[in-house]
Amino acid sequence: KAARFQSLLPSSFLIFVAMGQEPDRRHPFVEAASVWSTAWADVLQASDEEPRDCAPVPPEELKKVAKLLQQTVTKFGATAAVAEGPSDVALVTFGDDVMKAFTAVAHTLVCLCRGAGFSLRKEVQHVGSGLAATLDELGVGVGTPALATNAGKVLDRVKRLERISVHNRAAIMRRLLKTLAQLRDQTRELQQVLKGEDGPGLAGLDDDDDFIHSEPELEDHERHLVEAINGAAEFLSESLKEASEHCLRGQQTPSSGNDDGTWPLQLLEASAEHTDKAAGAIDGMAAHAIGGIDLNAFKADLEEFAAALGGLQGWPAQRVVPLAGILGRIQTEFEALPKN
Repeated sequence: KAARFQSLLPSSFLIFVAMGQEPDRRHPFVEAASVWSTAWADVLQASDEEPRDCAPVPPEELKKVAKLLQQTVTKFGATAAVAEGPSDVALVTFGDDVMKAFTAVAHTLVCLCRGAGFSLRKEVQHVGSGLAATLDELGVGVGTPALATNAGKVLDRVKRLERISVHNRAAIMRRLLKTLAQLRDQTRELQQVLKGEDGPGLAGLDDDDDFIHSEPELEDHERHLVEAINGAAEFLSESLKEASEHCLRGQQTPSSGNDDGTWPLQLLEASAEHTDKAAGAIDGMAAHAIGGIDLNAFKADLEEFAAALGGLQGWPAQRVVPLAGILGRIQTEFEALPKN
């Protein structure tokens, strides 16, 4: 596995390691952004590849480069704390080691993106760009009181690298579970509104932190609308639970033909993307429906919600058929609202 993985490394990685040119010394990691930019350009060039149901990089290789970066950053931080200046030989040496380790990480992430869908590429971009940005901060902070803090930021990003998804279904499931948690929060909060309750701990929240406040009892037309919104959140939550199960099933028994009924990658990607948008629209509709309805703002969120549901038409029939009724119920209750 390791030999096969090493053969995937772009030649630019070997060039970086072997190059004899003098690096830019404005600060030790000034080239980090350029290294990541070059690596990400390689990802974008191959972004039209068909998504694959496999792990292109062995997990042990990811752990290996992450550990190498963690070790070199730790050594650099300890050396920088006692260095006599930026030209200190030990500091320069360990700085070069960090850059070599980061370049190995960058191109390992490029290999991870072979056959990656949108969710995995998005996660890789977040991890890689975050590492490059914090390395730049670490370099700028050499010789300043911010050194230790900035080194900690890099090490925190290395931990995220260690936890990165190693294939498409894992990345999609991570997005689905994040949206599922958001929908469950929405359902709980909407139910509290319908019961006329303030949830535990909500009293101290600022207006921007939540859409639940101490409001007068809902009028009938408001209650019907909130009930319709809550029904939508509940249905999407149940649908996402099913989608996440298909992510797990595909990880355990990958099948390119999906003969076992497992949802294909394209359908799971669509589920992650459009349910995320739907959950955002539900947040907006709830905020504009409680404590005095903002008709224009609610209409805009309702249109976004309708567009998001339109992206879920590839769901199995038992999931896609109810979508029209869910949307229709909200539209009906919205149209029944007093217009003055």
